[in-house]
Amino acid sequence: MKGPKMDRITTVLFWAFLAVLPAPLVAAEADKAAEAASVFDSVWGAEFKRIKATRDAKDDLDLALRLVVAAKRAANQPEYLAVLCEKAYELAALNQAGYPTAIQAMEFLAESVPDKVASCDERIAEIRQKQFDAARGADRQGAGADLVEALLELIDTREAAGATAEAVAACRKATAVAGAIKDPRWEVIEARLKMLEQALRTAREIEDLKKQLGQDPSKAPARQRLIRLLLVDADDPVEAAKWVEGVGDAALAKYVPAAAKPLAEAPELACPELGDWYRQLADTAAAGAKAAMLNRAIAYYERFLELHQADDMDRTKAKAVLAKSEADLAKLPTAAPVKTVGWIDLLAKVDPKKDAVGGQWRRFRRGVATAAPSDYGRLMIPVAPKGSYELQVSFVRNAGDHTVGVILPVGGTGVVLYLSGWHGAASGLEMIDGKDASQNASTVRPGTLQNRRAHVLSVKVLLKGDQAEINVGLDGQAYTRWRGAQLSLRLMETWALPQAGALGLIAHNCPDRVVVFREARLRMLSGEAKMLRQTEKPAPAAK
Repeated sequence: MKGPKMDRITTVLFWAFLAVLPAPLVAAEADKAAEAASVFDSVWGAEFKRIKATRDAKDDLDLALRLVVAAKRAANQPEYLAVLCEKAYELAALNQAGYPTAIQAMEFLAESVPDKVASCDERIAEIRQKQFDAARGADRQGAGADLVEALLELIDTREAAGATAEAVAACRKATAVAGAIKDPRWEVIEARLKMLEQALRTAREIEDLKKQLGQDPSKAPARQRLIRLLLVDADDPVEAAKWVEGVGDAALAKYVPAAAKPLAEAPELACPELGDWYRQLADTAAAGAKAAMLNRAIAYYERFLELHQADDMDRTKAKAVLAKSEADLAKLPTAAPVKTVGWIDLLAKVDPKKDAVGGQWRRFRRGVATAAPSDYGRLMIPVAPKGSYELQVSFVRNAGDHTVGVILPVGGTGVVLYLSGWHGAASGLEMIDGKDASQNASTVRPGTLQNRRAHVLSVKVLLKGDQAEINVGLDGQAYTRWRGAQLSLRLMETWALPQAGALGLIAHNCPDRVVVFREARLRMLSGEAKMLRQTEKPAPAAK
């Protein structure tokens, strides 16, 4: 399933691809960059040098803003756009008042020019660190949340580029800052740090073992250790298969070459055997590798069930072991660097151009964000849960006191969950028995949200006959709860979505980038999730 993170990894690896292009192509790119720099010098050069030489910070900021505007008008000229953004950053980063403009320039550059992502993330993190160091009092919480966001971007970039040591350094800093400001994501970030540290240790041991075998190929223990590290800890059976010859271990000699082949080529009878083997590897794998091994096992069991249609004991056994594997995987920490079984990445399915219902929305680097204010601004998620489900949403409101929330399907009806309704006066579900969120059994007073803090919303919708129960948590704490007849709920026409039963995100009257939804994911507890646009298999209920 392709999602925002996979898009990001593709973007980061663009530069690695460029490095192996033929020399004439690289030279052509260099010529374009040189031409763009020449155009900048002819149009802006004299003014840039003059203003940078003065001590007046105001004229630096003024020119930086104009350069960002010019960059946005040069969207079809990436080389020139890059020069404009980098020059804007150079001016804006000189003074604290210019930091927001410096960040804006780097964010726009990263979104527009793929091979600039790594350098942009570095610079944004540096600015966010300076803002956090300078912040005092109540401002420190918001500056810390911004720094954590920037560091998470940087971790993704470094990890995707294979710079694990640098990713570990950024993750250590993110863990420390998140702990200092009591960010609700601290435990997840710390778990990711442990996995990155383990990955770094594994990579270093792999390199050491390869050197040993390069000097003396007969070292059987070193060969077995290397194969296991590649196979389990690095989850790379293709690379592991390159070292199998002479391994001296019958199981490794038999299964590793088979595991290195594409799943689609696995014969029917081999699939349960490979699945069982991967389950055995999972039993003794380190915490960070268990999920990968279980996912491999699950894939083989699923392929067997696709190929083996006979309703016999082999099929019954495979279904039972598959269910057990999925249950074991679901119990692992959610920070594991693999998809958790049963969870659907909702933002990966959203197209802001197609799904914006009220207001304007756009894809933002780690999620989706408001692009222009609108009354009843909402974004449809083209997924309809049919049954009981759990929803988790991470978001940041950067300014103001406007309403943020979600549209929740509940059986044959629906309801809106308001957070910070009526300018923060109340939160709750709307409507219940004809009463709005400020005056019914779900009402929370006050309903204030802290701006520039990463909030984590969790909702569990449970259906039983014609009854429903809705449990809401915010930042790890119970927030509100309601139970009653489904018919007591009503989705107001002003919040309606084009497709009945769909999930939705709301941001009432919020300007550009005031609200950013970083993550939204769904897990069915019963029934299934119907995909309203893509032709995908329905997501089943969690085992």
